[in-house]
Formats: sequence, structure tokens, C-alpha cells
Amino acid sequence: DSTLRAEAVVKGINDVLSGKELMSVDDARNYFLAYMTYDVYDRVRGYEEQFLTDLEASDNKVQRTQSGLAYKVLVLGDMNKTATIDRDTVAITYRVTRLSGEEVDVVANREDTVRTVLRDFMPGVKEGIKLIGQGGQVLLWVPSELAYGSEGDKEKGIRPNEMLHYDINLLEVKSRRRR
Repeated sequence: DSTLRAEAVVKGINDVLSGKELMSVDDARNYFLAYMTYDVYDRVRGYEEQFLTDLEASDNKVQRTQSGLAYKVLVLGDMNKTATIDRDTVAITYRVTRLSGEEVDVVANREDTVRTVLRDFMPGVKEGIKLIGQGGQVLLWVPSELAYGSEGDKEKGIRPNEMLHYDINLLEVKSRRRR
């Protein structure tokens, strides 16, 4: 965040040194925590919402779900073979990029695929996989709250509050019997 104003910091330091501080240490701590917890989140959500609104306006094939996930189905696949419950097993390949286009993770270039139960995916990816059938392909723009959230993932190099773009191929669906 580049909104730090040097003159305000200098004035605060001068106020403390002259004994005229306007905030107690506790007040400053509470203000900072509120800023980091709410203000940054609200600003990120605003940026993401504007990006997705612009994306929708620029491509009439981009749709939004109620949760805020944006998607574009490239290949619908066999809709008789869809993942519908968390216990269904799927085999996928995918490519994850930042909105800048920088690659974060790619499984499409490997010989293996990701084969796991649907519940193991983050909410945005899980929701996106349910939109297509076996053999389908979907592009997802996953807002941070449906991806790695304010935590990010240092191991994968995903920053806190980062929206991600996924290109997913659903290779196989094995449905579990509904009880």
C-alpha cells in the first residue's frame, strides 16, 4: 500500500517528542489493526469488483455466479458426468496465473494430473469445476475471498488478497453414490 504520508509520520513523531501526542499507543494499535483488517479488505474487494465488472462488459461470454466467481466455459463437456458432491473424485489439469499473466502453478505441462475429491479444492475452484462436465474446459477468475484470502500462500508465491485466474480441463469425473 503506497498511501503512507511521510509528513503525517513526521508530525506524529514530533508530537510524541514534544509531549503533545494525539493518540495513545493503544489507540494507534487499534487504528492500525482496523486498517489492516477492514480497510485493506474493502479496498481489495473494490478493485476486484471493478476488474470483474470490466471483464464482464468486455466479453459477453463471461458470467458471474452469486458468490462472485467469474467464469467462461470454453468446452461444456459431458453434462451427464459432472461433479456434484464433495465426495466426487475428479482428474484435472490446470494453469494458474496472476491477473498480470505471471504463472503461479501449472499442472497442464506435467505428465500427471491432479486427481482428488472435490472437497479438497478451494471454494472458487470447486464451484468452477461443478459448472462443466467431463471433457470440459473453463476459465475462472477467482476473487481472493474464494481463493487464498488474506492469508495467501507463501509456499506457492500467492500474495494475500490476490485474485487468481485458472484455466481448468476436467479430464475425468468419478461420482460417489449419494446416500
